[in-house]
Amino acid sequence: MGDAGGLGKANIVILGHTGSGKTCYMLGMYHAFKEGVGEFTLHTKDHDSDLYFEEAWFKIRKRHFPLPTEITTKPYSFEFRHRFDVLMQFDWTDYRGGILTARREATDLASFRQLVRRADCLFLCISGEHLQQAIRGRAQNIIFNGAISRMRVFCDDAGPIPTVILVTKSDLLHHRRPSEVLADVRRLFKLWFDDKRPIMICPVSVIDRENLDLPIVFFLHVFIRKQLAQAEKALRALKDEMEGRSSSFIGWVRETFGNLSNRKLRESIGQRDADLRRLIARIQPLTDRLWGASLYINEREEDPN
Repeated sequence: MGDAGGLGKANIVILGHTGSGKTCYMLGMYHAFKEGVGEFTLHTKDHDSDLYFEEAWFKIRKRHFPLPTEITTKPYSFEFRHRFDVLMQFDWTDYRGGILTARREATDLASFRQLVRRADCLFLCISGEHLQQAIRGRAQNIIFNGAISRMRVFCDDAGPIPTVILVTKSDLLHHRRPSEVLADVRRLFKLWFDDKRPIMICPVSVIDRENLDLPIVFFLHVFIRKQLAQAEKALRALKDEMEGRSSSFIGWVRETFGNLSNRKLRESIGQRDADLRRLIARIQPLTDRLWGASLYINEREEDPN
């Protein structure tokens, strides 16, 4: 995790079988934020990437979808901004879907596993094509055909980090009750819910332009909360240490006349804590949008605030 903008630089890895909609989702996400979600936008500094996103999105709107990413792997870097301020930078790699079922001799397998290990958030894709009917009696076939079991093999490398389950092509599911679809997804991805990670199930559609911004909002919300918890923990530890030193005469002398480093450290951590709290207030209009989404944390549906 490097320093960039207000929150640093993050790595997001998206997993999904060939044809699950990974590339289309990325294009839809970029377009949604480039148009602006409130005062928040998404940008790439690479001129050619921006041109590709524009052209590919124009084709999608005319029902001409990009070919599956089978041979080339395309890394992209994004800036998430509020007005003109960069809040976060994140790298996004559009990996070929076939990597999930690649044999050991595949030349890009080792680099992909390393990428997953460095991830700060995982996006897992399951196509709505698999969910047009109830999964009863078909679950094992979907887990195999959707490469869900293979996703788990790679996800174990990353640990229980924040995870978004994208139900792509959700425009195919209008005839089903949303609660039934979400229940089916939880059954298919049961292992991810068992390990208590912050997790969200989000139906998305580039056709209906449904929920294209919410997965990034979820990650931003969880990431800020994690950093805030770390700052609060550091402040408590530093306070306990300084109080312990003050309990002895020598410690009192050091505390009173010297040892300015701890004071400066406490001020620095305190400033970081205050900055994060202001940032939480700043993104509140975005996190408010999560209320209508299916957001699960620690195996229960939970309000994002």
